Amino acid sequence: MATHNTVSIPPELMAQIEAAAQDANQTPDEWAIKAMQKQLEENRWQNMLRRNERYALNMTEEDVPEITHQVRLERRRG
Repeated sequence: MATHNTVSIPPELMAQIEAAAQDANQTPDEWAIKAMQKQLEENRWQNMLRRNERYALNMTEEDVPEITHQVRLERRRG
């Protein structure tokens, strides 16, 4: 069961969320959750790009498999 939390949303933004949710045939809660999940995923992607920028500067196509392997190992370690 979902936990109920409180987030303060300005009325103008809430009206936009409600309209977008209606267009998507979703509740405002469903729409907002999906939007927040997308933003979190985008943040994870941007963080990964920043963390791995040093690899990209000198990386060749031949380096990709090993780098991919190392990134996957790091993810498993947490």
